[in-house]
Amino acid sequence: MRHLVYICCLFFPMLLNGQIMSTIILSADSVMVGDELELTLNIKNISVSQRDLNIDFSSIDTIENLGFEDLENFKLDLEWANRNIEESRSLGITVEPKKGPSGQIEWSETFKFTIWDMGVFQIPHPLIYTNTGEQVEVFKGQMPTLLVNAPMDSAPLDTTQIIHDIAPIQLEAKTWQDHLYWIIPLAFLLLVLLAILFGMRRKLKMGNYQAPVEPEVIIPSHITALEKLNELRSSEIWKTGDIKEFQSSLTFIVREYLENRYDIQALESTTGEIMEDLKKMSFDQDYVPPLKNILQIADLVKFAKADPPDEIHEEFLNTAEDFVNNTKESEAINDKDELAE
Repeated sequence: MRHLVYICCLFFPMLLNGQIMSTIILSADSVMVGDELELTLNIKNISVSQRDLNIDFSSIDTIENLGFEDLENFKLDLEWANRNIEESRSLGITVEPKKGPSGQIEWSETFKFTIWDMGVFQIPHPLIYTNTGEQVEVFKGQMPTLLVNAPMDSAPLDTTQIIHDIAPIQLEAKTWQDHLYWIIPLAFLLLVLLAILFGMRRKLKMGNYQAPVEPEVIIPSHITALEKLNELRSSEIWKTGDIKEFQSSLTFIVREYLENRYDIQALESTTGEIMEDLKKMSFDQDYVPPLKNILQIADLVKFAKADPPDEIHEEFLNTAEDFVNNTKESEAINDKDELAE
């Protein structure tokens, strides 16, 4: 480990060779607000090709106030004695081709400035650019710390002069605003009680109210079937070639009527199952052949793609209408007239 330190100490000056070095020296480490202060900037190890330089002091304007770390976006209130730096925050220099004591070209100058903010500031090194605008890599020495205090005449030296006797407490007349701490909760409680009472009263009214019950109107099954058969006749879809749709609609109307009229599962049953169900009740068997013929022909059209004669479609319509009119319930004969009224 010791040998490693020796090697670093040996090569460190070699690394600095050829690199510009910047050093800042302050005339004091503690001043009062408004006091003039001197800053000496020394730049060493300048190469012959870098004699024309531009020194940018704008980094000093935005340094962090270490005494007031909670300040955000702090900008130092600083005034330079050099008018060029005050206006442009930069200074262009041309280093004379002379060599310093170490055999290297160097430049040094002292600037005066005044700080109008209190706090602790760590003075950063200015940025160095070439005359072409390229930033120069600089080895920066230690940045000095500056303490800026309040002026001595900002407060009396004898602090006992500002201490006075404690004055008696003066009571202020109370107003209604002083009682808001109990007025607001009381008003809120009253509003809640009123809301509860209003809700209970409305609930009681709604409980006693009985909406009028409209009698359920039951349309007889034969009226529904005849209306649908009439619509199917008016459409004349069998004449436009929609045989399958016509037969499906016709058998659906007949099955729906059988289900509503005789209380059997006609919509979900086969033709044979419907015939068996009709045999178990008081059903005129004379209607079985034409009814069976309508349902079977429709099955052939839907499932076997049969093509019955054109005249059979209107004949089936007539047969279905006669069947509905002849099998409707006797007490429902005048229902259609009563509903119309």
